[in-house]
Amino acid sequence: MERKAKQRFVLYWFDADNAPVLMQWVMHCPYFPQYQLSGDPALVASLGDNILKIDVFEERFMRWIPSALTYPFTLDSRCHIFVRHHGVTDCSDFDDLFKSSKLVAHPTHMRFNMKGERDSLRKTNKQQQASAAASLSDVEIIDDTQLTPKPTLGKRHRLATPPLSPTQLLSDSDNDFDTHLARSMSPTPPLIMSSSSSPVKSMPRVIPAPALRVIPVHIPIYNPAKPRQRWPHGMYTVDMAIGFQQMAIPKLRGFYGQEQLFCLIFGDTPFVKTMYHDNHKAWRKTDLTVLETHKLTGCTEDGLLANYLAARCAALCLGSKKRSGQK
Repeated sequence: MERKAKQRFVLYWFDADNAPVLMQWVMHCPYFPQYQLSGDPALVASLGDNILKIDVFEERFMRWIPSALTYPFTLDSRCHIFVRHHGVTDCSDFDDLFKSSKLVAHPTHMRFNMKGERDSLRKTNKQQQASAAASLSDVEIIDDTQLTPKPTLGKRHRLATPPLSPTQLLSDSDNDFDTHLARSMSPTPPLIMSSSSSPVKSMPRVIPAPALRVIPVHIPIYNPAKPRQRWPHGMYTVDMAIGFQQMAIPKLRGFYGQEQLFCLIFGDTPFVKTMYHDNHKAWRKTDLTVLETHKLTGCTEDGLLANYLAARCAALCLGSKKRSGQK
């Protein structure tokens, strides 16, 4: 019961331009956290008729990615997913819905695993008690009778400072507030005391970064009878840019091989090393203005990769003519 309560998410569906959004809980997630709309025909039927292609809002790139119903979602418990019918451009109240989805949080008193919480608190308390006992065992107390001056004849001189008590004779390292605090409050980051009388400032807590995900891009359906029409024929510049950006991420390159990562991003496209490097070089060595112009056109005729490459060649030829003219 507890597990099923976590394995669900909120789906926002935009079926037409400026149409009210359809929002509903999706409970059928047998392979959580992996999910595909194609695996839930009843849900797809409730969204509309003849839904073959969709656009998925990818939060990492802050843009809509064209895809099919087989798009692999990687879910978090009770997350929010935004999907629209392919061709829809005006999503009603999308900005407000996206911002509000980021503000939704569970109250601090809600706990799904109370036993795990109690065990965690009990373990933390034991660690704190063990650290406190270890810090107290390191304290060295010096007998004050050894430091008492012997009586001498003659005029008595007034001591400049009062006699030291045993608690004041602790070593500097043991009497340091920071040392005890760092030991007794582990694993909380230690506090830093400034040399002046300024208040205590705590170090910021380090939050681990979320794991990177591979985002597949839209690939045209190629006809095997036309061998010339193969990747990257028919690709859009924005999809190629997203794919090449992921191919350059060090963490993904360290976890996957080049061919394996290529297939995860560009689908079942056969990996031809020379063809990939030629297109990657053309994507890297170009005028950024030309690249951004074709990326912003999206999935239109001007956004095709072929048109971008033609504009790139024209820009390179124009630049070479200017340089030769200056000579």
